[in-house]
Amino acid sequence: MGTAGIPYQSAYLKTIAQNAGVTGIKEVNVGFNLVPAMLSKKVDATLGGFWNYEGIQLQRKHKHPKIIRVDQAGVPTYDELIVVAREDTLRTRDGASKVRRFMQAAAAGYNALKADPNAGVDPLLAANKDLDRGLQLASVKATLPAFFPAGDKPFGWQDFNAWGRYAKWMFDNNLIRQPPAVGRAVTNDYLPGQGIG
Repeated sequence: MGTAGIPYQSAYLKTIAQNAGVTGIKEVNVGFNLVPAMLSKKVDATLGGFWNYEGIQLQRKHKHPKIIRVDQAGVPTYDELIVVAREDTLRTRDGASKVRRFMQAAAAGYNALKADPNAGVDPLLAANKDLDRGLQLASVKATLPAFFPAGDKPFGWQDFNAWGRYAKWMFDNNLIRQPPAVGRAVTNDYLPGQGIG
């Protein structure tokens, strides 16, 4: 199994193997060359590639990858993109206002992307002409459903119970020294339409 050699990936691999009842997996550090390692048959599988980028890249090369998301293989689900703010910033009226405005702007950007994926891809290609338009557009379109929570929750909504399960898993796998106080570390108060105005 090829990985980028990051400690949490070893814990993912251990959890996934235990969940599947598999033993004898050899972990090979291929750095961040996950796709080349598979294409050159240096490894039979990789852990750490993005389903919505490397997976699509392989599909576009007609390689028919079997993509299994880690949260479907035994690792507790978690939000992959989060915004981190310092507590002392959030304690001030000005700091809290800036974070709230940032989240409103991010939500507006994601909604614009949902309405027209090219609105996000065009500036990206203007900044880096070496990128493949088809791959970038396919990646954005595949990722769009993951950007928005189910139901009537706003963009950026965090599930405290899910974070609690993931934090416990991290602690149980020696990735953190003590379980974090999820209620203190996670908040939805600064999302559009949430918390105190």
